[in-house]
Amino acid sequence: MPLARRTRCRVVGALFAPVIFAGPAMLRGQNSAMFGLPPLRDLGAVVASSATEHGAVAQIRELSDGRVIMNDNVRRRLLVYEPTLTRFTALADSAGGSVQAYGPAPLGLLRGKGDTTWIVDPVSLSILVLDSACAVVRVKALPFPDDVARLLPGRNGSGGLDARGRLVYRGFGMEGGRSTGAGIIAQVTTPDSLPIVRIDMATRAVDTVSFVRPFRSTLTLARSAEGRLTSTELINPLQVVDEWTVTSDDRIVIVRGKDYSIEFLGERREETVARVIPFPWRAMSDSAKAAFLDSARVAAARLRDGALAAALAGESAGRASGVFRPADGGTPFAAEQVFVDALALPDYAPPFLPGAVVADRAGNVWIRTSNTSNGQPVYDVVNSLGRLVDRVRLPSGRVIVGFGRTSVFLAVRGANGLASLEKATVR
Repeated sequence: MPLARRTRCRVVGALFAPVIFAGPAMLRGQNSAMFGLPPLRDLGAVVASSATEHGAVAQIRELSDGRVIMNDNVRRRLLVYEPTLTRFTALADSAGGSVQAYGPAPLGLLRGKGDTTWIVDPVSLSILVLDSACAVVRVKALPFPDDVARLLPGRNGSGGLDARGRLVYRGFGMEGGRSTGAGIIAQVTTPDSLPIVRIDMATRAVDTVSFVRPFRSTLTLARSAEGRLTSTELINPLQVVDEWTVTSDDRIVIVRGKDYSIEFLGERREETVARVIPFPWRAMSDSAKAAFLDSARVAAARLRDGALAAALAGESAGRASGVFRPADGGTPFAAEQVFVDALALPDYAPPFLPGAVVADRAGNVWIRTSNTSNGQPVYDVVNSLGRLVDRVRLPSGRVIVGFGRTSVFLAVRGANGLASLEKATVR
């Protein structure tokens, strides 16, 4: 039996996004032409807001009639909102009652064909297929149960289905293992690259599509002389990473952080489209690196404390990089995060952070950049040909969590740490 079970956050980028976006405006209108950028515009008006606050707005899925399925993986609730976001029906709830139990672990939400929705259940190791009425019409077995965590919201990117109905997700691996030296139980490190794979649900055939650079960390689990479990995670909060998603036309997209390029992967290698996206790279001085680390430590501590409080209250710890639940039922505890020295940060700010990529219904890819405008997030919009066609500024404190046919859905985190859902027009 494992010593402890680790619950990871929905998106690591969410941990540091408030830090990097809170700085001075990095991109001003007069610089747009210099870099060959489209003019910056504001997102359309907010047309609906949820009155109910949630532990997290982890994933959403708009159905053809405008209803919205929302996954709150902190309070463990699966809800169906009416198009106005004023009322909702619970599909699954950790509180029990007359609805289906959500379960002890966060669920995953995948877009199926038409109005079908796939719910990934890590406890039963199965996929529940919902019809347009949000009723379970079929249960599928996962082809590789050990990979269930790869289909859940977290550090792995946006799992999905391609045009042939194959599961697409990012693989996982850790380097290192158990140790008995100096009280250390185990020490593992994320490798330099991880595969994007396609799995045929019927034949279980595996196709490795490409490899991506993940967010890396080194995790050490130890036991003190008094027998108390401790964990430490060494991270670089300003890493160059790759992000990926599946578009509405079922293509796999990879955005590379090293050169800020985008790849649209076809069924055959010769169908791949790759282009470099223009970007105003921002140099990081030594003082800027130190200031960033100071802000990151404060943000990480705040979110870790919130996640630990959620875990102690019986909720899923979805807002910190690691909360451990001892297998013997002991008190949950949070991993201590240790940051690298400022000299280890890159000399230029990465163009984006983890969790920055989302696809809309028109086949465009929206990338939350590391630059801001008047302290507000700026998204680059890249079309299906790999060309930067739009740049959109969001209201402060908002992150895009998904798209409808003509609308965009935003997660808003309040001062109390809770989240609400907003719907806005794209223009």
